[in-house]
Amino acid sequence: MFSLAGIFNFTKPNPQTIVAIDLETAGSLGNSAIVEISCVKSVSGVVTEELTTLVNGEVSEFNQFAANVHNIFIEDTLEHKTWKEIYPEIELFFKDADMIVSFGSFDKSTIDKACSRYQLRTLTDNRWIDLRTYEEYSSGSLAVNLSETEFVLRHHHAGSDSRGALFLAHLHQLTCP
Repeated sequence: MFSLAGIFNFTKPNPQTIVAIDLETAGSLGNSAIVEISCVKSVSGVVTEELTTLVNGEVSEFNQFAANVHNIFIEDTLEHKTWKEIYPEIELFFKDADMIVSFGSFDKSTIDKACSRYQLRTLTDNRWIDLRTYEEYSSGSLAVNLSETEFVLRHHHAGSDSRGALFLAHLHQLTCP
């Protein structure tokens, strides 16, 4: 465990239990699959749990552009769990937490599609905070939103992106509407 407040000197960290998530995807157009997920849970500004893992997307080909952006290739994922296999752990991780994402419509719909593909329960009980709905983040880009802060982002790396989203949630005390 570590404290975001201690590292980044927040005056008042967000008191909620929140989980910041980020996905990396690949696959052919219309058949995109989750190939990496990162989740970082915090309670009152203290990171209590983290999960970052590659996911076997069970697709026959990756979109080359996407693979080049996040540097994850099909051969990197073949020995990893599928979404169906890892989902029980992820669902437990998300229990009783508000979700924060930097691109909510994409992340939520991608998770919903993956759950539907395997006939798994979707995360409908969770409230979602989409950074793009806040005026101060209207540019939509996590990299731009973090550029004037002390956070060092390794963009398109799920672990760094989820920590960046969590950082912004605490920095501005974002809460679910």
